[in-house]
Amino acid sequence: MQEGAPESNHWLGAGAARLVILGLLLIFGMTIAALIPPLQSPDEPAHLQRAYLFAKGEVVLIAPPGQASGGYIDRGLRDYSEAFAHLQFSPETPLRRGELQAARRLIWTGNEVFSPLPGAGYYFPLIYAPQAIALRIGEALGLNIDKSYRLTRVFSLMTCLLLLAVAFRVFRPNWLVLGMLVLPMTVFQAVSSSIDGVTTALAVLAAALASRGIYRQYAYPVWMSWALAVVLLALTTCRIQLLPMVGFFLAIFLLRRRRTDLFLLFAVAGLSLGWIVLALSNVTEPSVGRTLSNSQVLLSYLQQPQTFVRVLFATLGDASHRLFYLQTFVGVLGWLDSYFQPWFYAFSAVALSLLAVASVAWSGWREDWAGRLLLVAIATACSLLVFLALLVHWNPFPAGDAIYGVQGRYFIVPALLLAFALSGSAPRVTAVQHHAGRLILFGYALVAAATTSQLLISRYWISDLAALGQ
Repeated sequence: MQEGAPESNHWLGAGAARLVILGLLLIFGMTIAALIPPLQSPDEPAHLQRAYLFAKGEVVLIAPPGQASGGYIDRGLRDYSEAFAHLQFSPETPLRRGELQAARRLIWTGNEVFSPLPGAGYYFPLIYAPQAIALRIGEALGLNIDKSYRLTRVFSLMTCLLLLAVAFRVFRPNWLVLGMLVLPMTVFQAVSSSIDGVTTALAVLAAALASRGIYRQYAYPVWMSWALAVVLLALTTCRIQLLPMVGFFLAIFLLRRRRTDLFLLFAVAGLSLGWIVLALSNVTEPSVGRTLSNSQVLLSYLQQPQTFVRVLFATLGDASHRLFYLQTFVGVLGWLDSYFQPWFYAFSAVALSLLAVASVAWSGWREDWAGRLLLVAIATACSLLVFLALLVHWNPFPAGDAIYGVQGRYFIVPALLLAFALSGSAPRVTAVQHHAGRLILFGYALVAAATTSQLLISRYWISDLAALGQ
């Protein structure tokens, strides 16, 4: 039972039930990890190499004349990254056994070559700590690069599970939160060496800590404020669209009148904005067909917000964009080249909708409406910043007829905040909601695991399996 928490009936909250959920995530994650060839998450080679640079103590990337920002990495790691490049955006290209065996023979050479890392220079590298530690251990133990890489997957997944375990202990999750954690896209990213899995788990922990702070009936010791500050600093320095989450400190200060929270508001906001300014001024990216810098483009849209509003509504009004957001929220695996069958996306949408209904705590609206509204407002602001950030960074200027580059997985964190708002301060549900939620969650998890495994086998391994049968 949480200190200061109201009694909860018919809820998942028992410790044994939470362990079951984490155990299922572990099994699901390790199963599909065995089926995913190396470096098949979008931009994963750049993330892996950024982690390697952080392991060497390099925080800021360099940019030789005429090249994008990057750093000097081990030649063996560069060759390992290139060994799987032919699979990118090629859904008809399976992985040959000989190609995998050749990649597994690559070792650390001690010779370094420059490698550009487009898109990765904007992230404060602390978020890469699990992968960096794994690479250091692999190199120190004399493991080859393939084994070192697979160690980063293990460290990433275990870090996610550890963060989620802490979050579940701080504040009980509802069915919809758990449902989004077993989405194929969420699990796929959690077992890669990219940062999506860790940032999602950190966001759940941030929402749990903030929920303790914004609802008065919960005990909220000072250490939770400091923990929230560390989590938000890690999040906002690698995901600029999550900067509105710093607003949790203002709400907690207004509610609890504790100066520590006001100090942390300015500290986290200042450090996050400072890193963003530093990154924008130092990172060199490939041209997207314009002469203005990102800062100049952002300033232009801030001076003429109607331009952003126009292109935003045009984007959201396009049915093809909305369908793509749903698909990439649920899961388009690999380098956005491995789609599930249409029925699975419809099935996932229905399952998430039912889990949302099963998560609504109908009591306590009068007491916690302000906290729920805050979560909704921050989720909305984060979602709008997704579009603005992509418009500034990846689209031509002036804006065209739509904002391109937006993926549904960018909205997983805002969706998690909305999910927390459904249950509010007192996660009480009826017996019907409890049993229905449990049945839907475990049923969906089983279908998702089976369907994801089938998709990955078909995408990457079917040619070798067919050859074995001949």
